[in-house]
Amino acid sequence: MLGVEPFGESRQDLRTRWSKRDLAKLGKLTDAEIALQMSIDPTSVAWKRRSLGIDSKRSTKKGRHWTARELKLLGTMPDTELAARLGIHRRRVALKRMENGIPNFVNVQTEQCWSKEIIKRLGKEPDQVIADELGISKSTVAAYRSRNGIRLSKRK
Repeated sequence: MLGVEPFGESRQDLRTRWSKRDLAKLGKLTDAEIALQMSIDPTSVAWKRRSLGIDSKRSTKKGRHWTARELKLLGTMPDTELAARLGIHRRRVALKRMENGIPNFVNVQTEQCWSKEIIKRLGKEPDQVIADELGISKSTVAAYRSRNGIRLSKRK
């Protein structure tokens, strides 16, 4: 209103400008490759690609080779711990474990906690109270409750 120019870049200036050449790369190169070329975040590329109904191009990198010794370790410790030991991301460990039908170590370890009495209290009492009593994390209680379709009751 006063005729003073705004300070910094506007939202319009910050928006990614997609040239025809950039758009032609979608689905032909990985989102990460396009993002690197355009100096933007890969999620921005993924959003644009999905908004145009274009399938992603999967990386041609071969998957990690798992040794027999590493495979034996799946499910023997938390995924985060094994991932740190192997120097890979936790999701890769979880995917390999699930691919091989191996149950989650944490779920197996906490399964013994879920007595009928505790299960009856789930959703009626705060997750933190039950977690403290069982000596497990609140997120473990919430995850168990969620997996079993137990909702938190509304407090009165």
